[in-house]
Amino acid sequence: MRSAAAPRPGELLALAVGLVLGTVCFATLGLAISSGHHQRRIRRPVAYASFLPIAIISGVFDPTFSGLPDWLSRLVDMFPVKALAEVLQNAYAVRPFPAWNLANLGLWTAAGAVFAVWRFRWHAS
Repeated sequence: MRSAAAPRPGELLALAVGLVLGTVCFATLGLAISSGHHQRRIRRPVAYASFLPIAIISGVFDPTFSGLPDWLSRLVDMFPVKALAEVLQNAYAVRPFPAWNLANLGLWTAAGAVFAVWRFRWHAS
């Protein structure tokens, strides 16, 4: 019988905070991105077109992907996709506490919320 992967007990709080913060972060960024265009049918493709390339080069789909130039790798490290992936991976692997990754998610959450609130407008359907 196989055993299921389980998070390390000492990392459960960081995992829970990362999951909540990641969910709120991507929700606010989704609102911010979709508020940037006035046509409703364009919003979802714009969100996907901005997320998927970043997720691919962040190593979410293939963690061994390392064919990036140094400047692009440093740029990718600043995006919240990589930060969330590392917070979640940290709960299962022995790594240092993901303080920078949690701070990164918090900063992107704040930026997305500020932009979404600034751009928000009520429209009658």
